Amino acid sequence: MNNGWYVGAKRVYQRPEIRASAEIVLSVFAVALLLSVAIRPTLATVAGLKKKIADQELVDKKLSNKLTQLALSQKALADYKDRLYLFQEAVPNKHEYAKLAQRFELLALENGVAFEVLSFGPVPVIGDKVGLSGKNKKEIALETKEGVASVELNFSVSGDQQGVLGFVRKIESMDRVLMINSLVLQKEKDERKKDRRGYLKATATAKTYYVFKPDSEN
Repeated sequence: MNNGWYVGAKRVYQRPEIRASAEIVLSVFAVALLLSVAIRPTLATVAGLKKKIADQELVDKKLSNKLTQLALSQKALADYKDRLYLFQEAVPNKHEYAKLAQRFELLALENGVAFEVLSFGPVPVIGDKVGLSGKNKKEIALETKEGVASVELNFSVSGDQQGVLGFVRKIESMDRVLMINSLVLQKEKDERKKDRRGYLKATATAKTYYVFKPDSEN
């Protein structure tokens, strides 16, 4: 009986239309198996490679931009290296209280005015004996991320009108960066002089800048 069923099934399979249908079904299963076993992981690998390539291209682009900026910076440094001293004079590496006070005194003498007040705000003193660490370090208010700090100062001068105004103009045009926050001009009486019409007193608050270096003595 089994032989008869086998013979009958063989005859049916040998029919062209049945045989073609069976081969198509087997081909579909084979393709599905190939997709699940081989092609799908390959597609995932390709997708991962594409992402890595895209990330690498982004990194290369950023690196190229950095190199371009570096080249421009080097060119600018080469073009302006002879003028770097101007920046160092405008924003020195130390607060230079004494030097700035001498400049003010010299300008006062040149313009014939007298100093009444010249005071500077606090700055950190860093050396072998006095250090700056912990929360005290946070008290230094930096103007820029490069470490430029500011110092407040107050001054008051008196003299004739021409001298006082000349002194103020000289202060404003110094090579050292100085920002005047407020300036008050007042007429004053000078009992020593007969002509009191041109006698002035100038009182100002200002701010100057220097590069703060906590690793070196300021």
